[in-house]
Amino acid sequence: MGKFAIPPSWKWVQLENIAQISSGGTPRRNQPEYFNGDIPWATPTDVTSLSSLYLDKTKEKITRKGLKNSSAKLLPTGSVLLTSHATIGKTAIVNVATATNQNIYGLICNEDLVSNEYLARYLFWSKTQLLRISFGTTFKALSAKHFKKFEIPLPTLPEQQEIVKILKQAEKLRETREE
Repeated sequence: MGKFAIPPSWKWVQLENIAQISSGGTPRRNQPEYFNGDIPWATPTDVTSLSSLYLDKTKEKITRKGLKNSSAKLLPTGSVLLTSHATIGKTAIVNVATATNQNIYGLICNEDLVSNEYLARYLFWSKTQLLRISFGTTFKALSAKHFKKFEIPLPTLPEQQEIVKILKQAEKLRETREE
């Protein structure tokens, strides 16, 4: 798809200029004290199995000690998740503070610039472009270097909110028709 014409009030921006982007990590599995804690810990399966855009719970949880002794990072409520290995481009917004494994990028949006719902939906619909900048033969992976430089069209916040409102209405209509 590449760049396309956008309205004059919009601009093309790199993700790293509108959100803090981090990768997660996995505590050592041979350390039982790192698991079965109270911190939700998302894996790609948690994101790909969702029937909505929002992640409320995860299959596994880690402990504070597991978080501290791994490269996992605790993302605040409202952060956007994007699967970055094998299944690339599935998105979610966390409803609770959540850590992730290394196969998910976490984006903490600069709320003065971008709506998390707009960003999550745009990234989801950018799967083809994200796959183009990925590498690997057996399993595709999206490098942090390329992902941070990925550009999206950025409307004003009121326009983002209107776009999200219209998309939600379309989703409701589709669900109603499916029923």
